[in-house]
Amino acid sequence: MSLPASSGSRYGSGVRPSPPFCWEYSDGDLLTLKLKINMDKLIFGMSQVKFCGVEIGWFDEQGVTPAGTAATQVDIYAAQVKDGPVGTITSNPGKKAFTGNLIDMSAENLAKVIGGTKDDQGNWEPPEKWEKTGVMDIVCDSGHTIRLYKAKVTGNDFGGGVNSQGVLSIQLNIEVMKDESGKRMKIFAPGIDPETGQPAEKA
Repeated sequence: MSLPASSGSRYGSGVRPSPPFCWEYSDGDLLTLKLKINMDKLIFGMSQVKFCGVEIGWFDEQGVTPAGTAATQVDIYAAQVKDGPVGTITSNPGKKAFTGNLIDMSAENLAKVIGGTKDDQGNWEPPEKWEKTGVMDIVCDSGHTIRLYKAKVTGNDFGGGVNSQGVLSIQLNIEVMKDESGKRMKIFAPGIDPETGQPAEKA
């Protein structure tokens, strides 16, 4: 059966035909469709980070990277069983964590991320412990939001350098803890507001 003539372009980019006819795509249309479907499966890019309800400053180009440890298990053997272990127990559950280099070294940003005080002249005095805990949202270029319900952020040490080859940074360790309700993290789909769990209202 031949398709009826169309006054517009091909069906892939023109008027949709009536049943029983189907969409007809050009190679370019089909490739674009496949790429769109595949990209929807990927989480990538870091566009914004919120900590304790406020946006924090720049990280370096690496963003945040996984830094957790895998669970360790111990096999249990019995003398009477010769062909393998009779059981396995978890000796250490491991942990979930991220690491990243904070390059926004303004006093205001440092106070927001790891604590300390900012005075009227914009000076920053670090706290005794470079550590702060709260909800963290990592907003991705793909549209996803990774929410850490209880992120323990620790400033490990300085990174980068004070030279013409780079900038000074603070190396952060972000440990994913359980909050009071037992929640640790959640990945929200593109367009979903983590605060409500519903589609975000467009401004």
